[in-house]
Amino acid sequence: MQLSVLASVPAEPDPAGRVARVRSWTVLPDRAVVRFAEPGARELAEALLERGVAVDAEVPVGGSTEPLARFLAWPVRDPARVRILAELASADPGSTVELLRRLPPVPVLLFGRDAAAWPVLRLAARCGTGARIGVGDVLHLPDGRSARSNAELVAAAVAVREAGA
Repeated sequence: MQLSVLASVPAEPDPAGRVARVRSWTVLPDRAVVRFAEPGARELAEALLERGVAVDAEVPVGGSTEPLARFLAWPVRDPARVRILAELASADPGSTVELLRRLPPVPVLLFGRDAAAWPVLRLAARCGTGARIGVGDVLHLPDGRSARSNAELVAAAVAVREAGA
C-alpha cells in the first residue's frame, strides 16, 4: 500500500511554510499531491523529491493556462517519481491528445469533476492513461442516479473501462 498526502494551501497557506513543513517531517508518506494552481508548487515539489517523496502534480486543464504553464516550466529531473493528475474541464479528445503530447515522459492520470467526470473517465480509458473517480469528484453514476458510495462509483468505472469506454 502506498500512502499519499495532500501538501497544499489547506495544510499550510504560506508557500515557504509548506516547504519548511516538508523539510521538518520525521515520518514520510510515499507520495504527496502538489497543486500546481497554487503558488510555490515547484519549490514544494522539489522539496518533496529531495526528501524521497514521490510527487502527484495536480494540474487543472481547461480554464486558466497558468497551472499547466507552471508545470511545463518545471524541469522534471526524476520522471520515475512524478505523476501528473490532469483535471480536465471537459472530455475534448483533440485538446487532450495535444496536452498529452506536450507533457514530459511521466505517468498521467486524467480526471474530471461533476458533469465532466464520466466523459473524462471514458476518454482516459481510450487514451490508455490512469483515471480517478470518487465522491470528491462526482456524486452521480453514469446513468444520472445518485451514487451511494465510492464503491458504487468504482464499480461503475470498472464497468465503463471493461466496456471499452
